[in-house]
Amino acid sequence: MSSKLRDRIRAKRASITAFSDWYKVVFPFNHFHRGEQTLHLRNGFPITIHDIFSSELSFVTSFFNLNEYRLNEVPLPPNPIIVDLGANIGAFSIDAKAHYPDATITAYEPHPVTFALLEKNAPFAELKQEAAAGKDGMVMIQADGPAIARHLVEKDGIAVPGRSLDTILANFDHVDLLKIDVEGAEFDLIEAASESTIRKIRHLIIELHAIPWGSRNNWAEDFFKPRGYSVHWMYPWGVAHIWKDEK
Repeated sequence: MSSKLRDRIRAKRASITAFSDWYKVVFPFNHFHRGEQTLHLRNGFPITIHDIFSSELSFVTSFFNLNEYRLNEVPLPPNPIIVDLGANIGAFSIDAKAHYPDATITAYEPHPVTFALLEKNAPFAELKQEAAAGKDGMVMIQADGPAIARHLVEKDGIAVPGRSLDTILANFDHVDLLKIDVEGAEFDLIEAASESTIRKIRHLIIELHAIPWGSRNNWAEDFFKPRGYSVHWMYPWGVAHIWKDEK
């Protein structure tokens, strides 16, 4: 069996596992379902993507098949307060709502095209078309490129409001779960936050991106452990579950 055929079989199995209407996304039927499509996840939620052949499909399929953030292993109250930074089209927010139907969710996504899908996919959440950043003010988000990896840029991007972590969490006395996947802006976002803001975070799931000045894993442990948090690496390449040690 060729590697190409094995990959195609693997993709079909993954789609069948993720979606109840899997026939829309597998060859040859996918050629009849072009353009924006609403698919139905096995957890009962619909999710809309721009196109069957976009990077969004592989991201969503992988996210739900791998149980990527393992919310079933994160001990939250029945009605948690959840903030989703870098919400993209809403996969994490959907997963959180599926696990915790009574959750209060606030989701941030800066890119206008991606935000339009987030509005369709997460109507249960409070949605903000703003970027998580080191400080308040206008910033630029990459205009083009894969929707799952757009990041802040210095120029030639789309201007959007940036919000610091202090501002994002200003109206919360605590957050049960903060999820951060902001394509490299996480370091400025966290390091600029006040100690009182950091203390509001009970659980954090964060995806750390490569940094030129050291180890991202060491950075997380050096920052959070002295502040009374435990760090567990869900994936060794930079996805961590961090939680406040209760004494």
